[in-house]
Amino acid sequence: DEMSVMLHARLADVPEPPDLADVTDDAEGTAAGDADDGALKEEDRAKQARQEEARAQRRLVAAQLMEILGYSLQCCVKALEIAKDDKEKAASIIMDSPDEIWHAMELDQRQEDKQQRESARKRRLKGGVGQAVPD
Repeated sequence: DEMSVMLHARLADVPEPPDLADVTDDAEGTAAGDADDGALKEEDRAKQARQEEARAQRRLVAAQLMEILGYSLQCCVKALEIAKDDKEKAASIIMDSPDEIWHAMELDQRQEDKQQRESARKRRLKGGVGQAVPD
């Protein structure tokens, strides 16, 4: 639910692409004469800048969506690890206990960090930094 709200909020900020009628009106207006040519070119540049900004916003939103989806996938994988082969428990954890998943992911990260520190400490004690010593 929280991710849906965040997703809808981000999508609401993305500007709509320009209307095709505006583009054809600009093309017809270009034929009006050389006197208006400079103003039209400036309008075209401004319109192009707005379109580029809209594309950049859409790329940003797409990147954020990928990040959200990646996190969601990590949570589902963690729920399955927690539940092992008990599918009902996994579904229950995903739907009812996202904090439990988050806590388990934090514990895994802490354990991994602790193992890396311990491995680095062993290397320093056995052979110094830069020398490969098996753990």
